[in-house]
Amino acid sequence: MNPALSKSPLHWISCWRVLGRTRWGLPFVGSVLVWVVALVAAQPGQAASTDDTPELSDKQVEALCQKREALQPPPGDLPMPKDIERLRRSPADYYYGFTGPTDYRLARLGAFAVINGAKGLRMDAYSDQGTEDDVLAMIYANGYGVPRNIPLAEKYACHTGVAPLETARRLAHLEAMGTALARGKKVKPYDTCDDITSGMSARNCSFITRTLNDKKREIKLGMIGAGMPAKQRAALWNYWKSYKKFVTFYKEETYPYYTFGSADWANVRLAEEEEDVYDQFFVQLEDLRKDRVPKVREDEVEAAESRLNQEYAQLLTMLQAPCKHLTERQLEVCEHRPSPQTIRKIERQWLRYREAALRFAKLYRPQIDPQRIQYWTAIEQTKWLQDLREAYTLPND
Repeated sequence: MNPALSKSPLHWISCWRVLGRTRWGLPFVGSVLVWVVALVAAQPGQAASTDDTPELSDKQVEALCQKREALQPPPGDLPMPKDIERLRRSPADYYYGFTGPTDYRLARLGAFAVINGAKGLRMDAYSDQGTEDDVLAMIYANGYGVPRNIPLAEKYACHTGVAPLETARRLAHLEAMGTALARGKKVKPYDTCDDITSGMSARNCSFITRTLNDKKREIKLGMIGAGMPAKQRAALWNYWKSYKKFVTFYKEETYPYYTFGSADWANVRLAEEEEDVYDQFFVQLEDLRKDRVPKVREDEVEAAESRLNQEYAQLLTMLQAPCKHLTERQLEVCEHRPSPQTIRKIERQWLRYREAALRFAKLYRPQIDPQRIQYWTAIEQTKWLQDLREAYTLPND
């Protein structure tokens, strides 16, 4: 098995390790750590592993799928016209709870409605994330809102795989679950993201994880801001939105997509790196709350600002160099570099984020000297720019 495929999205290690650390070298402890652990445990792809499950051959898969295809769901599990009128979200949304509460019944009814070509469906923007067969396979495998039915889950699993190996692994997973259940053993919930092998499925599963994480982060922020005065709470949300916008723009505009053979896998890795950095926002909040921002002298602040400006100038100079008289490897790197205009846009996004951080810190912890915030944001941005310059420095051939 490809070791990369046995890991869920949040297990990936950042390629550049950009901000893959706590702020100012301080360990992150307390309630935020508990929240992050809970967040990881709740993601699709975490529940079960098929590392020890024998894989099925192509002939075994074909025979099992032919056998299961004749199975039909209980008539009571199918939607009535009045049920279809109630559907406003996609089956995957109802199943995972992207934009509202989880509702396994509506997830099942919506999935059958789509499969049966029901007219008048009004699905949301998530309707192309995860097929209806994925949802039905998970519902019947786990017994969510219906009696558990592994053979019926296998029927729908036969329709879910983008790649043959993916289908084989999902069926092997379900067969192992059925065997364990027959022996009276407990099993972990089944999720189609446990057995991905294709870039397309990896992209969809990454989308699911990312969407659920966004929701949990917003819930976390809502809890943090609940006891704040209105002005302070508004500053908190502006701080978060500015931080996220900066991180997203930086990553998406500078990520080395060309180093991946598949655009899907490149986007998966990108999303996972962004996830790691988004979580660092809560480290900042914890450090502000506990006044762990480094205390510095004025000359240290000036030195940090000077180093930042120097790094910025060096990066722009490097990116402005023409791609001439280079080896093949050097040319590939050079032609995929972000433009100087992109770096200037990133810098503007960073300045907005820094201003939002200063504004929130002034309201949240007025005893903290603004120069301390200026210092750590300068150090932070210098490291981002250094990592970017190193990533796009031409190789020595």
